[in-house]
Amino acid sequence: MFLVLAALALLFSLVVLFALIIDAFLDGLPRLNPKFLTSFPSRKPEEAGILPAMVGSIGVTVLTILFAIPLGVGSAVYLEVYAPKNRLNAAIEASITTLGGVPSIIYGMLGLELFARVCSSDEVSSPEPSPLLFSSFPSSSYPPGRACELFLNRFGRPL
Repeated sequence: MFLVLAALALLFSLVVLFALIIDAFLDGLPRLNPKFLTSFPSRKPEEAGILPAMVGSIGVTVLTILFAIPLGVGSAVYLEVYAPKNRLNAAIEASITTLGGVPSIIYGMLGLELFARVCSSDEVSSPEPSPLLFSSFPSSSYPPGRACELFLNRFGRPL
């Protein structure tokens, strides 16, 4: 009986999901035209486009490919062929293997947490650990604009 109810619940959920996807697709299809892809953002919905966002995304992807592939392949070849077999290289290889299974969002949240800790000072930070790594939105004990000000005061202003 439980398996039948579970299968019915799954079937109902999938039917609702597909209905929502089809509805969103049918509503959005008339708006997806060449003008939408080649126009700049606008306050008027009928004139709005995604050209800068699309070009930026493609540019970042190309730059990432240009740097990440040679660096990654070169590092792998070095570690496997040329690097001496010692404890440091064994630790690096173990770290690479372990970190390969961690989702990238965790790296991003950890980097944001570390950046927030570097930018905070004793007078504005709280003694308890930041809940940033355990929540879906950043929370901190200092105002949002204060992080950049503290960072620039600590590391100097650009010329």
